[in-house]
Amino acid sequence: MPFVALFVAYFAFMPAAVVILAADVLGRRDWLFYALGGAVVAIVFLGFVHNVGDANFDVTATNVRLAVIGCGMVGGIFYWLSAGRWAGSWRRPPLADADP
Repeated sequence: MPFVALFVAYFAFMPAAVVILAADVLGRRDWLFYALGGAVVAIVFLGFVHNVGDANFDVTATNVRLAVIGCGMVGGIFYWLSAGRWAGSWRRPPLADADP
């Protein structure tokens, strides 16, 4: 299992970093953005896996592809739960002090 996780991390790191950076810069905090971002990362992962050229590592069954995309969406939602709810909060100006 750790060996497969290393391959997934190798192919999915850069697309996930792009989605996370875009969400932070845009200040997106909704769960749907992260779920769709996870689906995009999964689709890019499937494209990378297809272009590797190893027939044993390629995902060809439609139900497995849909399961990978669904797992990407669930991963995006869990990322939103852990970090996405505060995306872009570092860019907000501080609140003004209430003077009596």
